[in-house]
Amino acid sequence: MGHHSERRRGFTLVELLVVIAIIVLLMAILIPVLGQARGKARAVQCMAQLHNWGLYFDTLASTYNGQLVDAAQSDLPYCCTQGFAYFIDRTKDKRELFCPAVIRRTGAVSPPRGPVVAPDAFTVWYCSVHPWRAGSYGVNGYSPANPLNTFEPRPQQPGLRVWTKGASRQPILLDSAWALGYPSDYTGPPMQMDRVDMETWPFCINRHSGSVNSLFMDWSVRRVGLKELWTLKWHEAFNTANRWTVAGHANQSQWPMWMRGLADY
Repeated sequence: MGHHSERRRGFTLVELLVVIAIIVLLMAILIPVLGQARGKARAVQCMAQLHNWGLYFDTLASTYNGQLVDAAQSDLPYCCTQGFAYFIDRTKDKRELFCPAVIRRTGAVSPPRGPVVAPDAFTVWYCSVHPWRAGSYGVNGYSPANPLNTFEPRPQQPGLRVWTKGASRQPILLDSAWALGYPSDYTGPPMQMDRVDMETWPFCINRHSGSVNSLFMDWSVRRVGLKELWTLKWHEAFNTANRWTVAGHANQSQWPMWMRGLADY
C-alpha cells in the first residue's frame, strides 16, 4: 500500500498583499459611514435630552404661573456662566447638561479666572471659578429662561413669563458654545468655524453636520440649520427677513467660507 502525501499550499506574498489591500479599502469605506451613523445617533440623543428640558420647563411654567425662574433665589450675579448656572445648580442628572456629541470636557484652569468659552463645537464651556458650572447648551438671552433679565432687563425682553404667540419659532435652549447669547438680526456669523461669537451668536456652531438642535417655547425640539438661525424669532422685535436670510436677499459671498455650502433659509 503506497503512501500518498499532499503538499499544502500557503498564501503567496502577492495574495497576502491583495487581501491586506482589500481590508484597508473596506475600512476606508466603513469608517466614515460608521462615524456618520455615530454622529446621527448622538444627535438623536441630544434631541431627547432637550425634550427632557422641555418637560422640565413645562412643569416649572405650570407651577409658577408661566415663570421659569425664581429671581429671588438666583445667585447669578456672582457667576460668569450667567443665565444657565441657575439650572446647572438645580439639575439632578448632570448628564442632561451635555450634548452627547460633546466629547471634550475641560477642567478648571488658572489663569484665566472667568468665562471659558468652548473653542469648538465639541468642547464644553465652563466657569473657571466654579468649574462644576459647565455645559454644552445655552439659553436664548431674551427668553424667560434667563434669570438675568430680572437684574439686567433689555428692551427686547418681553417679560419673565413664557411666550404664547408664535412659540414654535421662539428658541429657548440650544446647542451652544456659551451659557447664553443675545442674537442680533444685523450681526453675522463668526468668520472662522473655531472663532465663537460669545455675545450674539454662540449658537452658530457646526455640532450636528451643519445644524444645531433647539428646544422651542412650545416645548418642541427640532434640528435647525445654521443659516436658519437668522430666521427664528429670538425676541418680538427680531427681524426674520434680515440681510442674512433668503427673504432679505442674502447672497453666498456674504457668508464666511465655512458656511457657504450650507442650506439657505
